Amino acid sequence: MAEDEPLFSEMLRRTLAAEPGLDGVGVAKDGESAVEMAAKLDPDAVIMDIELLGEMDGIDAALKIK
Repeated sequence: MAEDEPLFSEMLRRTLAAEPGLDGVGVAKDGESAVEMAAKLDPDAVIMDIELLGEMDGIDAALKIK
């Protein structure tokens, strides 16, 4: 998951953790970190915020991850 707002990030993490079969592997606060994490962890899905901290927004990060 890539989300730069801690409150929203925690809410999403808890919501996903409550669903059977869903395991979160991490939270990135910027696009660059999201791309690095996805490359290392090879997740099945990524939840991406469009507006992220840093130079790379969520759309650019998602395109690189894809």
